[in-house]
Amino acid sequence: MRLSQAWADVAKQNNVLRFAVIGVTFVCVVILMIALKFAFKEPLVIERGCFSTVAPTQSQVQTPQEIEAFLRETVAERFNSSAVVVNDYFALEELKARDSEQIELKRRDIKQSVVVNSVTKQGDGYIVDADRILSVGKIRSAFQMPMTVTIAKATRTSGNPYGLVVLRVAPIKTEDKKDGK
Repeated sequence: MRLSQAWADVAKQNNVLRFAVIGVTFVCVVILMIALKFAFKEPLVIERGCFSTVAPTQSQVQTPQEIEAFLRETVAERFNSSAVVVNDYFALEELKARDSEQIELKRRDIKQSVVVNSVTKQGDGYIVDADRILSVGKIRSAFQMPMTVTIAKATRTSGNPYGLVVLRVAPIKTEDKKDGK
């Protein structure tokens, strides 16, 4: 084989390889564009049951109704003696405060239940008007229990579908005003 013939074969192979690389690059770019299109598309969630339906996805923004439902649920969990606590709903300090409070109530043989009457937003927190029911044996007493609740946003998970966390619960001290004093 002559040298000129060998160089011609090498040049021909280089041209074929050049077109192959350009073709593969073009195909990769097209596949990348398609993958990006599907990556930014809302997911399709199908709920299984007796019949199949498309379940709506939830945004990360909580509605006032969700916040009120969350506060009603968590205030009851925080104070009720018989409540099952969802740890994802509370900050660590609140869980510790609940545990110490429940230990003290159990030591005194007192059962506590809280009924939430209303929830109103005030500044960064929420004012929760609740009634506290204490029972010792068969004797029950009800008291007003207004409190401020500070919450923070978190990501929605299966353990915390609200995407909220209670940071702090503080009772509002009410001062009794006595005849002009």
